[in-house]
Amino acid sequence: MRTFILASVAIASLAACERTELITPEAGTCDGLEEANRWPWFSDEGPVVTSTGFEVGDTAPDFQLVDQFGEPVCLWQFSGKVVIVDASALWCGPCKDIAKHAACVADSYGGELVYLTFIGQDEASAPAEYPDNETWASQFGLSEGSLTPVVADGTQVFLRQEWAPNFPSFMLLDRDMKILAKGEGRSAEAEMRAKATEILGEPSESCE
Repeated sequence: MRTFILASVAIASLAACERTELITPEAGTCDGLEEANRWPWFSDEGPVVTSTGFEVGDTAPDFQLVDQFGEPVCLWQFSGKVVIVDASALWCGPCKDIAKHAACVADSYGGELVYLTFIGQDEASAPAEYPDNETWASQFGLSEGSLTPVVADGTQVFLRQEWAPNFPSFMLLDRDMKILAKGEGRSAEAEMRAKATEILGEPSESCE
């Protein structure tokens, strides 16, 4: 397992977040989120929602990235569902093993669980870019229609060392986008699935 070190990157400040309620746009868009749910963690200016961060019990920050189909994806558009967040890399063997059952896991909870994968690095350990996420999705059958969005986050819009020090790393978010658990490695993915089962009930199939 390799450790990735977050580099300083120049990223435009996100719009300030002055309200804490979640706004769920229509599926497949980020409409309505631009001014409501952004947290400016790359800026020292503007109001910051103190309940938002990367620790267990915090509300996970929103983001906007592009999925494997070239469509915009925002984390908070999945409010109302349980979300497994997976930080992976194209070179990472354990990440690939876990990805083989990502679609099965997402589909086995009757549409109530989203399995969201962030690709942080490409095969050469360089920052991942679109279409690295498209490559990953094609390799592991993460097809349209499944709750398995894959995004490239080499610019570290959401991947951050405080929650994802190694690949793979995981978070579990509840229906209000609060972080219930996080960890790294194969065992952490199993832990996220077990906690999701506590919330959603037994899955319809085993996905080992």
